[in-house]
Amino acid sequence: MDRRGFLRTAGALAAALPAAGCDGAAAPPLERLTIAAGGPDDGFRPIAEALAAHARDRWSIEARVVDATGPRESLELVTGGGAAVAFAPADLVAVARGGEPPFRGALPVLALANLYEDVVHAFTRVDVGVRELPRFAGRRLGTGSPGAELVTTRLLAAGRLTINANVQPIPLRVADAAEALAAGTVDAFVVSGAPPLAPILRVRERVRLRLLRLTDEVEQLRASWGGTYAERSMPMSVYDTPEGDVTVGVANLLVASAELPDAVARALTGLLFDARPALIAALPAARRIDPRTALATGPVPLHPGARRHYRETKPFA
Repeated sequence: MDRRGFLRTAGALAAALPAAGCDGAAAPPLERLTIAAGGPDDGFRPIAEALAAHARDRWSIEARVVDATGPRESLELVTGGGAAVAFAPADLVAVARGGEPPFRGALPVLALANLYEDVVHAFTRVDVGVRELPRFAGRRLGTGSPGAELVTTRLLAAGRLTINANVQPIPLRVADAAEALAAGTVDAFVVSGAPPLAPILRVRERVRLRLLRLTDEVEQLRASWGGTYAERSMPMSVYDTPEGDVTVGVANLLVASAELPDAVARALTGLLFDARPALIAALPAARRIDPRTALATGPVPLHPGARRHYRETKPFA
C-alpha cells in the first residue's frame, strides 16, 4: 500500500474509533499494522516483534515487522507509507526532521513516546595503551550499526577526528564490534546500547577492556546539542574496567508520520503501554518504558494524538 492509500485507510478507521483509548471492545484503529525495525540483530527488533504480536492479540488485525537496514531507513519507511511506526534514536529523528544529511529532505516525523535511553559505549583494549579519543587518529574504529552512527560522528568531531579523513571507520553492530576489538581488527569501538551489553560482557572474559576517556568530548557534545544528549556515568563495576568515566545517553523514540490521524496515533500510544509486559519479556531495557517519562521526547515534538493519550490517561495523577 502506498502512502496515500495507507493514510486513507487509517483515516477511515480512525473516524470509527470511540473516544476511549486502547479499548479491547473498540474497533481496531488500523486494518493492518506495519512496524519498521532493523533485521534480526537490530536492538529494536525484539520489542517491534512483541508490539506486533500484541496488536494481533488485542485488535485481531494483521500486524508485522518490516525489515529496514537501520533507523534511517525506518524513518523513511514511516514517512513514505511503508510503516505506521518505527523506532529510532532522538538525535537521528531530529536530523531527519531538519532535512540534514544523510537525509535528502525534511521528514515529517513526530514522537509517540520516549521509550528508554541508550548509552554510548566507547571501549579499547588495555594493551592499546591510549584512552584519549584524539589519539586514535589514523587507527581503525568500530562506529556502530550502519545508519545509527550519528552520535559516534559527533563525538569524533568533538575529539577533532573526522571519519574517512583521520580515522578509519568500520560500521559494526555491537556483537561484531566487541569481537573485532578482541581480535585486534579494530583498535576501539563506539556503539550505543542499554548497559550491560551481553556481547561486551562475553568479550571481557577474554580481553582486558578499557573505557575511552570522553570527559571533554561529552562537554562539547552537550554544549552543541544539549537537549538531545544527557551526561551519564559508566561505573567501572558495569564491565569490570580499570576506570569508570562519563558518557552520553540518547533517548530512543517510537515515532510516526505527522500525517498519521490523531485517533490512530492515540490508539497506538495506548497499545505501547498496554503491551509493556510483553515488551519487557522481549527486551529487559523495556522496563524503563514509563508513561511519566514517555512525554520527554527532547528535540522531537509529540504527535497530537500521543499528546491526547497522555492528557486523557494522566500519568502524573
